[in-house]
Amino acid sequence: MYIYSAKYDEFISTVNKLEKDLQSLLIERWERFFPHLIFIKSEFIIPGIVRSKKDKSGRVDILAFNPESYCFVIFELKRDKN
Repeated sequence: MYIYSAKYDEFISTVNKLEKDLQSLLIERWERFFPHLIFIKSEFIIPGIVRSKKDKSGRVDILAFNPESYCFVIFELKRDKN
C-alpha cells in the first residue's frame, strides 16, 4: 500500500499493514483525516446485483457523506494493488 499526497500529487511512502488495519486507523481518526466528511458506516452492503461477477451484493469498505456537495463518498481500500 502507498500513501498518496494530493498536495504533492505523488505517492510518498509505503505502508505495510493489512487492509482492515488501515480501515480501523482511518475510522478511529476520522475527524483528523476527513473533517469535511461525515462518516456513515464501514463494511456497507449494497443490495442487488452490483458486481460484474453477478454477486448478489457489493460491499463498500467505508461510506461517507460530503454535506457541502450533497454527495456520498466511497472508500475502497486495496492492499495488493496500487
